[in-house]
Amino acid sequence: MIHISASARNKLTKLHLTPPCIGIRIRVEDSGCSGLAYAMEYCYKEAQDDTIVRGGSKRLYIDAKSMVYLHGSDLHYRKTEFEEGYEFKNPNVTSECGCGESFYVT
Repeated sequence: MIHISASARNKLTKLHLTPPCIGIRIRVEDSGCSGLAYAMEYCYKEAQDDTIVRGGSKRLYIDAKSMVYLHGSDLHYRKTEFEEGYEFKNPNVTSECGCGESFYVT
């Protein structure tokens, strides 16, 4: 399972999802220098192998392949003077690329 911090839960709750959108899909996909990257997108259909996590009043859908990489992770929302966005703290990551856009898990 993944943990949703209060900051992420509050930001997710404020999202306006228009039907037929049912929630947010979190994925781990092949990308970048180190091989894997996080992706978040609107979810329109639940898949049979999805894990569903409550993020405030919204549901987060995670497919089985991505859940292997995300298990034990914390999802935060961070806002600084120059940037803001969702951030994963993933204990499974063994290395990251220099730009921080992708990661590797052994």
